[in-house]
Amino acid sequence: MKRQFETYPHNRSIRQPLQITFILLLCVWSIAWLSGCFSESTENPDPISPIDEVDIATGDVHVSFAGGGWRAHTGHSAFIMSLLAENDHDLKNVFGNVGSISSNSGGSWFSTMLMYSEEFVNEIQAPNAIADWDSIGWLGKQKALFNVADCGSKTGYKYPFCVFKHYSSKDLPYYWTEVVDNVVFNGYPMNDQTLNSPPQEWANGKPLVLAATLLMNDVVLKPIDLSLRKYYYQACSYPHRPSLDGHHGSKCDNGTPPDALPVTFSNKAANLDKNGPPFLMSLNGDDNAGIHLGYTENKYLFNPEDYDSIQNPIITQNVKVRKAAAASSAALGFLASEHLTGSWDFADGAEDFAISFSLENGEAKYEDFDNEDIDVKGLKNKKAVKIADGGLCDNSAVAHMVSRLQQKNEADGFNIVAFDHVTNGHTPKSGGGAEIAIDLAYLFGQGLKEETRICLDSWYDRDFCITFPDLQIFESVTLDTTQYTWKTDELLPDGSYQKLIYTKYTVTTKENLAFNIKGGNVGTLHAFSCISPIAATVPFNEKDAANFPSYTVMLDFIHNGLNRQDEKGISGMEYLEEAMGITK
Repeated sequence: MKRQFETYPHNRSIRQPLQITFILLLCVWSIAWLSGCFSESTENPDPISPIDEVDIATGDVHVSFAGGGWRAHTGHSAFIMSLLAENDHDLKNVFGNVGSISSNSGGSWFSTMLMYSEEFVNEIQAPNAIADWDSIGWLGKQKALFNVADCGSKTGYKYPFCVFKHYSSKDLPYYWTEVVDNVVFNGYPMNDQTLNSPPQEWANGKPLVLAATLLMNDVVLKPIDLSLRKYYYQACSYPHRPSLDGHHGSKCDNGTPPDALPVTFSNKAANLDKNGPPFLMSLNGDDNAGIHLGYTENKYLFNPEDYDSIQNPIITQNVKVRKAAAASSAALGFLASEHLTGSWDFADGAEDFAISFSLENGEAKYEDFDNEDIDVKGLKNKKAVKIADGGLCDNSAVAHMVSRLQQKNEADGFNIVAFDHVTNGHTPKSGGGAEIAIDLAYLFGQGLKEETRICLDSWYDRDFCITFPDLQIFESVTLDTTQYTWKTDELLPDGSYQKLIYTKYTVTTKENLAFNIKGGNVGTLHAFSCISPIAATVPFNEKDAANFPSYTVMLDFIHNGLNRQDEKGISGMEYLEEAMGITK
């Protein structure tokens, strides 16, 4: 099987055997990656601890929507619709004390719709929004779009892949941007709106930060027509230079770089005072920092054919909202790297999962290089790069928020409300700390098998491992010792439990150069974790355990669960309103 990948022709019109194998591998990869990296089994948390009143001044609340595809969008919708039902169905009331919003992946679908789509705002503010969500609301629209006749007999991940190809103009495998446009945002037109466009009225003046990552290592830029032509780039941080060591791989003169570097898309509101968050997060504040890019079209050259470089500032406000959301959610975009896949044919077949951008003249601009007659020099002049999912493990919305607050000198005493929806939680190994969504556990340096490496165990003689910067931004002792504030659960027919857990953490930032975070700031993280073992990141069909009805079950559980009271007679909704700074 491995030899087939390395010798099969590059012509995209004759790669049917590769397509079949590619989809099989992709299915297995997706199970690991899209489910929130590698989740852990959990135990029930310790009993309720007393709570302190939250003293929040206007604009001191900051909200972070985690990733997780269709599960994340449904969960975020459930929380916000529940808040709206208690606050006159008016987003101004719900977000009145919120100063800024961050998101990644499926959370970025939700945040951009909420801030820029009039149709979505009207839907989510409607008095019957919760009851209608899985019929005429966003979830119902998605259900109808996934009802593709030719895909009905397929099971597992073959089902969503079949649906995605139905809405894509490409044969192999499909454009991720078209999936986002034609499926996720279908019914919510924002074709010409950019991050520079005025948002919906409730969101005026509220910065929006979308997490993404720049692919760094052996990245395919456009499809290959001839076997010896390999359009790709290798990126290295200053002052180091890339080398392209033929078919033996690429590297920097100081070793192998990480596969992904955090980058940020932001709206115009982020520029209301001084500058918005830096696009290249780890380079902020260093005038000599940057990234060297080596471009080539021949895999047998030992050095790049042309060099260029990028550095801050990079303007992102003119990027179309949908393209920014697509970039933030391109979970399989990492497969465009030969370093990751181990096969050029495989990376070439997967390059459409990553989003193409030109960074020419210091401005990010979406461009489809596949359809352009462009050579290496042209790619170099455009400073062509590929962007993938910002989540890494669907937690990075919080990291990007902390980085932004520190840049604005607003990080002392911050209040971040983080919403996360996962299939599994994480219970700290020591100290009796509360169970928490696995994605949020990564922020405390817990939950990963290895600190800066995620691997899918060998499959078809091939390992898939993503190397990335350290995810930890908070001191871990807080996670070990903080008990939950409020929780509720619900027994499911299969014997598992859905859980809603709110824990109020007093956190201290830990230095993280990749996210441009300094240590020593103390603030509050209000962690709202929804753990639903039946809700997957992408919809399966009715023959599988995880399907559209599972999203409805999760939505109803969040809405009804928030009304349940703890031993002190305080409901989850009251805790949520307090965390959001809502007073009545």
